Amino acid sequence: SSLSSLSSNAGALTTTTTSSPLHIFEITRDDFLGQRERLRETVEQSEAWRELHAMYGLTRVKESVDQLVTMVETNAEREELEMEPQHVSLNRVFLGNPGTGKTSVAKLYAQILKELGLLSKGDVIVKNPSDFVGSALGQSEERTAAILDKARGSVLVIDEAYGLHPSPGASKRGQIGDRADPYKSAVVDTIVARVQGLAGEDQCVLLLGYKAEMEDLVRNANPGLQRRFQLDHAFHFDDYDDDALFRILVGQVKKRGRTVSFDAAKTAVRRRLAKDRLRPHFGNAGAVANLVSDDVAKAE
Repeated sequence: SSLSSLSSNAGALTTTTTSSPLHIFEITRDDFLGQRERLRETVEQSEAWRELHAMYGLTRVKESVDQLVTMVETNAEREELEMEPQHVSLNRVFLGNPGTGKTSVAKLYAQILKELGLLSKGDVIVKNPSDFVGSALGQSEERTAAILDKARGSVLVIDEAYGLHPSPGASKRGQIGDRADPYKSAVVDTIVARVQGLAGEDQCVLLLGYKAEMEDLVRNANPGLQRRFQLDHAFHFDDYDDDALFRILVGQVKKRGRTVSFDAAKTAVRRRLAKDRLRPHFGNAGAVANLVSDDVAKAE
């Protein structure tokens, strides 16, 4: 039979024939605002969410990610009520010692942002300060802009980001601006100019590093940095407790195809790793890996 008419009825565009209606397509609320009621369910069933919650410790980090999901849910409800959504900045500061899972969580965070529809790609690009800093006038700006362009739709991780501070510790000496590294200043200024944290920016930048050094960077390197990377919303990576270190140690030994007794593992954590805890920037999982490597080498 032939199509005889085209009509729109109750939000659905349909074509009618001599027998029964044939729906070409139907525009619903979900097409514009997404499936609000399934948002959390989709995220919590994702592999990234499960991996994050399977990691040892990281209680405060897991709570921070959960708060982000809640805010996105709230914004979906506000949009449906035709209310202005709350501002959600994806850019974060990750604070913590080495070996606490910052880089691993960054990769999972990227995948969760993609699940939430906040990033188009969700890839992770890891860089260090040396990747940004040039050695001639204008090079730092060019390098930084190129990295940010490449990271569009993805998460850009700047590991040990405190290395970009133009004059670290200067605020304590009352010397802000004195003897500042102009090449590092250019990197920070470019990041501030290019990373606004606006809705639909399709970009996420994570600054990773030690707590004190990162707080100095964010507060004192450039006035705009603190507005774009709010320390109040930082992800805090606490040092692993003895129980978590014990589990990590047993897992490390198992990966090497070996076994360790309960007492030996407990002694390693409570005595040998306890000494490392007294030093600044305890290596956490990295310290466990070094301990296991040393013992395996001695046994061979």
